[in-house]
Amino acid sequence: MTCRPKASELIKLVGSVKRKFRGTVWPWRIVMTGRLGTSTCHRCLDVKDFFGQGQAMTILRKRLGLVFEFGASAANSVVVQGIGILALPPALYGRFSLVYLVYGFSLSVGLSVICEPWVRSNRHDGEKHFAQMSVVLAFVFGLLAALVGNIYLSVDQAVLLAVAVAFASYRAQARYFAAAMRDIRHVLPADAVSAVLTLAVWLILKSATGGLTALCVAWLVGSALAVALSLRPAVPSLSAVRSWFKTYWHSIRVLWAESSVLDLATYAVPYSLTFTLEISQLAVYLAASSLLIPVRLILVPMRPLVIRHKPAWHIHPIRVAAVVALGAALGLFMWGCLAYIAHLHILSGSTIHELATAFAGTIGVYIAANFISTYYYYVARVFAGSNGLLIRRVAISLLAIALPLVGAGVLGLPGAIWARVIVAAIDAATVIWLVHLVSHIPLRQEPLSPSP
Repeated sequence: MTCRPKASELIKLVGSVKRKFRGTVWPWRIVMTGRLGTSTCHRCLDVKDFFGQGQAMTILRKRLGLVFEFGASAANSVVVQGIGILALPPALYGRFSLVYLVYGFSLSVGLSVICEPWVRSNRHDGEKHFAQMSVVLAFVFGLLAALVGNIYLSVDQAVLLAVAVAFASYRAQARYFAAAMRDIRHVLPADAVSAVLTLAVWLILKSATGGLTALCVAWLVGSALAVALSLRPAVPSLSAVRSWFKTYWHSIRVLWAESSVLDLATYAVPYSLTFTLEISQLAVYLAASSLLIPVRLILVPMRPLVIRHKPAWHIHPIRVAAVVALGAALGLFMWGCLAYIAHLHILSGSTIHELATAFAGTIGVYIAANFISTYYYYVARVFAGSNGLLIRRVAISLLAIALPLVGAGVLGLPGAIWARVIVAAIDAATVIWLVHLVSHIPLRQEPLSPSP
C-alpha cells in the first residue's frame, strides 16, 4: 500500500526542485517531471504517487512534441516544391527548378562544411562561429542563385529567388544547430509559421502576380520569417572563417570530397540536360526528384534519431527488412496517387499531371529505392571511413552522370528517367553493403549526443 507524503515533505521537495532549476516551479511542472526527489518514507519515493501518473504524462508530452516538430519540419520542407509541381506548368516549373537547385546545393555544402564537421568533433559550443559560417554560406549561394536566375528568369524573379535562397540556406543551418542542442524554441515555431505563411502568401498573390512570381514572393517571406525565429545571425569575419576551417578541416576534407562527387551528379546533370531536353521535358525529369517528398517527410526530420545508433543496430536483418518494407510501401502509395491523377486528369496542365501520365509506375520504384539508399546513407555519412565513402560515391556518381546523359541522348526523356531508377537501385544496394562492413569495424569515436 502506497502512503502519501506529508505536507512538510512536499514543501521541502518543491524547494529542492526550485534550487535545482534556478526558477519557480509551478505545481503542473512537478506533475510532468516524474521522479524529482525522495521522501523519508521508503514506500513513497516518487511524487507521481501523490499527484497521479506523472511519468506517463512526461512520456506523452515528449512524444507529442516530437510529432509536432516532425510535422512542422516536413511541411516546411515540402511547401515550396509542392506548390511548384502542383500549380506550375512544366515550362515555368523547369525554369524555377534550375534556380531551386542552387538552394539544394547550399544544403549539401552546409552539411559538409558546417553541420557534420561540427557533429563529428563532439563539440557542444561554438554558437557564434556556427552562425557566422551560416551567414557566409547564405551570402555565397544567394549570389549564385542570382546569377542562375538571371539566365532563366526575369530580373525581378531572379532577385526574389536569390534573397529567398539566402534566407532559406541560413535557416537550414540554424535549424540543424537548434535540433542538435534540443532547442525546440528555434525549431518548431519557425518551421510551422514559415510553412503556413508561405502557403498563405502564395494563395493571396497567385491570381494578381502570376503563379511563378507569387511563389518567389511567398518563399521569400516565409524564409525571412523563419530566420527571424531562428538562431540569431552573427556578422562574419575573415578570421572566423579561417578559424573554422582550421578547427574542422579534417572532417571537412573527408565529407566535402565525398559529397562533391555526389553534387556533381545531382546538380551538374540537370544543367547538362538543358542541351538535350526541352525545358518542359527537363521539368518532368526534375519533378521526379520533387516527388521524393515522402522520403523527406519521413527521413529529414528523423535524421538526428537515425544517426544516433551504431551501424550494427541499423544492419540487423529485422531493421533492414523494415526499412525495405517501408520504402516499398511509399513507392506503392506514390504509384497509386499518380495513377489516380492520370486516370481522372486531376491538375491537368501541371507538371505533376505530365509526370503521372507517362511515368507513374517508374516513379514508384524510384521512390522506394531512394528511401532505402537515403536512410543508410545518413548512417554511412557519420560512421564510415573516408575511403569507403569516397570510393562508393565516385562509382555511383559516375553512373549517375553517365546513364541519364546517355539515356536522354538515345531515348529522350524516358531514357533519362529510367536511368535514374537504375542508379537509385544500385545506390541502395551498395550503401547497405557499406554499412554492413562498417558494423564489423570498431568505431574510433562516438557520434555527438544529441546528434542532429
